[in-house]
Amino acid sequence: MTSLLSRIHQKFNVSVAEYGDYDLWQRITIITCIASADPDFPNQLLERIISFVAETRLDLELIDCSTELENIRKKNNTNWMNLLRLAFKYAPNEANKIIKKINADDKKISKQLQKLQD
Repeated sequence: MTSLLSRIHQKFNVSVAEYGDYDLWQRITIITCIASADPDFPNQLLERIISFVAETRLDLELIDCSTELENIRKKNNTNWMNLLRLAFKYAPNEANKIIKKINADDKKISKQLQKLQD
């Protein structure tokens, strides 16, 4: 499996490691870490990695290919939207000011991430 992990790392430039299932014979759990300013990029890259493994290692059976982060983000996005609704309902002027500050800081973060990608 070391060669597979190494090939994934080299081909896709991601952090990748074997995780858990050490005591199970003929089973491996692979985790990868993908960071990007583009919210769609990690899932797109993960799909490419899954296709790569499926095409190059015909001896392996992919059982589950999921993203824990995606599930957590969905729940957290719902929480943020509920909080936002409350803020605009009970304190719209104050909420608007805070949202403007958040947007300004998000733009700064996006610019810094763009510099890292260039």
